[in-house]
Amino acid sequence: MANKYCHVCRAASPGTHDYCPRCGAELHAEPPGPAAGELDGRVVGDYVLEREIQGGGRGLLHRGRHLREERAVLVRSFRPRKAFERGAIRQMQREVAVAGRLTHPGILRVYELVEGEGNWFHLVMEHVEADPLDVVLRELGALEQELALEIAAQVLAALDIAHAQGVVHRNLTPASILLVKGASPGAFVKLIEFGLSKRAEDDPEVDTTQIVEHELLKGGPLYLAPEALRGDPTDHRTDLYAVVASLYHMLTGVVPFADAEAQRFVERVLREAPIPLERARPGYPFLVGLERVVVRGLEKQPARRPPTAAALAGELRALREPSFSLARALLCTFVSAALVYACFGPRRVREADGEPSTRWWFSREDERAAEVVRLESTGVVQWALGLAGFQSPVVAAPEVPIRLAEPSPVPVDARWEAYCRRVGDNRPKEPLLAAMAEIPSGRYAPLPDDDEARESVEVERFYIDRHEVSRAQFAAFAADLAREFPDVPPPGADAPGPTEPGAANLPATYVRWDEARLFALWAGKALPTTAEWEAAVRGRRGAAWPWGDAPDPARVCCRERGATGPVPVGEDSMPPGATTEGVLHLVGNVREWLEDPWPGLAGHRAIKGGSFLSQRRELRPGYRDAHHAAQPALDLGFRCVYRPRKEPR
Repeated sequence: MANKYCHVCRAASPGTHDYCPRCGAELHAEPPGPAAGELDGRVVGDYVLEREIQGGGRGLLHRGRHLREERAVLVRSFRPRKAFERGAIRQMQREVAVAGRLTHPGILRVYELVEGEGNWFHLVMEHVEADPLDVVLRELGALEQELALEIAAQVLAALDIAHAQGVVHRNLTPASILLVKGASPGAFVKLIEFGLSKRAEDDPEVDTTQIVEHELLKGGPLYLAPEALRGDPTDHRTDLYAVVASLYHMLTGVVPFADAEAQRFVERVLREAPIPLERARPGYPFLVGLERVVVRGLEKQPARRPPTAAALAGELRALREPSFSLARALLCTFVSAALVYACFGPRRVREADGEPSTRWWFSREDERAAEVVRLESTGVVQWALGLAGFQSPVVAAPEVPIRLAEPSPVPVDARWEAYCRRVGDNRPKEPLLAAMAEIPSGRYAPLPDDDEARESVEVERFYIDRHEVSRAQFAAFAADLAREFPDVPPPGADAPGPTEPGAANLPATYVRWDEARLFALWAGKALPTTAEWEAAVRGRRGAAWPWGDAPDPARVCCRERGATGPVPVGEDSMPPGATTEGVLHLVGNVREWLEDPWPGLAGHRAIKGGSFLSQRRELRPGYRDAHHAAQPALDLGFRCVYRPRKEPR
């Protein structure tokens, strides 16, 4: 399939993608045209568009000028899609009305909305010489920690004023954050685009659902909170989620839950945990406690996030300015004074006439030595103040570009694989095969309704687990490794355990691909390939679904059937959905890891089966998806296969 192209960052992507995996903008079949300048020089109302500053799916940002007053302005130009024209125009009209009510140095003033030629609409704003944050991130990747925290702090200060007046932004992304050039260190951020804003006393019948859908089509859901994506009511805590999502992007160079397809991205936001900071940007010295604040800000439920912008700002400020301890300060002051005295204090020396005397190691006339003492003493005192709890934040320019397009693989102890392979090879095969179903060898055609064009594959005889690996089984595996290697944390530390009532037989989920593979080796098995998984669906009957040739949601644990969680594994678990060979839950319940790498996406593995959270599209047996091997999910589990060794002839 031909490549698609991003008109924002100008990257090429595989033709199967709908949105750019690098920046999240919508992909197009045609290559991007000239980098900028489509509207340069055009007159709109009383203004002329002089120079394009920013382009992309969110509209064009120009530096403009008032024709009569010679006043410089910024102009956001937007050409709405036909299907969403009414919602897009209303969005801009609301921005003029709402932003005009807000007065704060961190909020850009909005003057008017001008309708131009060619279905273009132009939002005229206060002029500042600034770089949009999304442009900075595309060029530099991750920012230095102190700069990212300072930007977040200034955004939160502006939002706190807006929220106090009952105004919620609802559309906050790095494209909405301008970094003003030449501004003072504490006031270089300005917020724009209050187009989805809404006051509590505004018309309750005004619905922003259409506008949110418009954002989804433009590739702009990257910073939307789960409640906004679900269509649930939103409030000021939706803005806090967007701030933390933008902070995560600034700190790591990638957005939380980054993915190449919009639907899969939305599903990750709704049900998965973000990749930890230290894995998204390995080796970077993040502040202690920052991970906790980020995870809390990205909570799925608004009630579990910080209650206000001021509260979130306070949590971030506490990380940058640790509490002051008087006792520790006195101790450190004493230690620093003693060090200065010991290093540079009086010495017994012999003068030129031979008489001994007490004097400092340098003479007062020795200015160079005095400067050394001053500098060294200052350093010691600063070290002491740092121990006492004082820090001097310095906002550093992001000079070193850091870009990490994918999360880092989870470290796996090198000893684990050899041990698991040895244990698995020594397992008796008869008990192992008793809980598995035999799938005959043959040539299997790909299942129908698959989005990929794949040819038939010859599959050798194999055995497959009748159901998913349970929590109890995975816990036994982790406990064995913990006993064998007590010096390292066992795998599956984040996976739900089997200790809760009724939880032992639930599918093992929140397991990374490497951990699933290690379990398979330990059990004397392997993860199935795509061909093997689909052969298990067809079985001897050769049907397109495990139970026959027609879909039947009543046989599947899925959202359409009203499921709120997975059902336990076992022989009596939803038997109407079993194959002829007795294999259960190949469709629904939990998605399943496969052995295959995903072509063209480094670090990704294939998954199949859909889950209790899946929409109907994912529940087709032919549907196959990609998932990053280092990213666990609450509805992603696995099962294993056993491949008999061929007897030598």
